[in-house]
Amino acid sequence: MIDGMMYNTLIVIDNYEMKEIHLDDRKSWTIGRNTENNAADIPIKSHRVSRKHGKFICESGIWFYFDTNSMNGTIYNGKKILPGLGGRINPVMLSDGDSLVYGGGDKAVVDLSIVWAFFFSQMKETKWRKKETYLLSKIKLTDGENTYALDYSERGKVIRNDNGIAIYMGAVTYMTGKFRLV
Repeated sequence: MIDGMMYNTLIVIDNYEMKEIHLDDRKSWTIGRNTENNAADIPIKSHRVSRKHGKFICESGIWFYFDTNSMNGTIYNGKKILPGLGGRINPVMLSDGDSLVYGGGDKAVVDLSIVWAFFFSQMKETKWRKKETYLLSKIKLTDGENTYALDYSERGKVIRNDNGIAIYMGAVTYMTGKFRLV
């Protein structure tokens, strides 16, 4: 990161474990399951994700995601990415706050077998805290100014403001900045 400049980050949660990828470190990234013959840049453990599931490519400073006709598909902001004409790969342009669900078929349901990702731009490093919330059907979060109530049906919900980011996955909640459970 260059001081004072924004950089693009991808948060990937696979089997409730978080990875933070600084996309601007390279021009392209592959995402998929590793095998003897395939080593993805962003390796995924879930069996519902294809070996060569998709790729991220930066063109003129704009990030695009391509689902490479994976078996169980990719959900982009709640909608399945469909192939283009003749089965061609159909890119989506990523914007700050976009979410992706890998391996969920036609649904964006967040559970242990799928992989969830969040694309955002930031100016500084984030220090994430992980709290287990698997015994709670409802949680409350605060950022010191506001309180947010979430229930299990809202898995994959991101709350983001000037005080930090909270990502509720049901079994775990990730927080940065001033966010905390109450």
